[in-house]
Amino acid sequence: MKMEEYLKSDIAKIIDRPIRTIQYWTDQKLVIPDIEPSQGRGKARVYSKRNLIEFAMIVVMSSWSNVELASIDFILEALREGRDIFSPVETTFYDFYTNSEWGDKKELVFVQEIRFEPMFDAIANIEGAAAGNFYVIPRDKTEFTERYRQELSCRDVREGERTLKKSVIFLGGIKKIALKMFNIPE
Repeated sequence: MKMEEYLKSDIAKIIDRPIRTIQYWTDQKLVIPDIEPSQGRGKARVYSKRNLIEFAMIVVMSSWSNVELASIDFILEALREGRDIFSPVETTFYDFYTNSEWGDKKELVFVQEIRFEPMFDAIANIEGAAAGNFYVIPRDKTEFTERYRQELSCRDVREGERTLKKSVIFLGGIKKIALKMFNIPE
């Protein structure tokens, strides 16, 4: 069975973005072409369906959720790995792009903590902003509420001069929205 292949012009047309945006996101390594990376002048990059979904998710995360590119890069790298490489608990999601249960029966949540401390400059805060943890959770709201409410709550906490912000990103839901928004079959 042959893998679906897309050129950057195909991706641009599907997600309704300029080709230069696709080029930029690829150059920034937000998306790494699965089929054919560019290996010289005149050689076209060839993307897979997974790459198409990654591009669509970038559109949703950056425009709807106001997620910064550094965080998107961190998230997509972990999704390519299929696991949370920073968590002491083994969290795996190897089938995120291929299993339709993500966003329906189970959810992959990325919780980002951002600490703002006045003694450090703004650049240090931004560089540390992508760090966070992934959680595989049930879609059942009761079980979700009982197990994760404290851990995943969004809040700004002021501790003297420090501020802790948490943002919660429901990646399965974002994937579902991206697929529907751009008419990408699952």
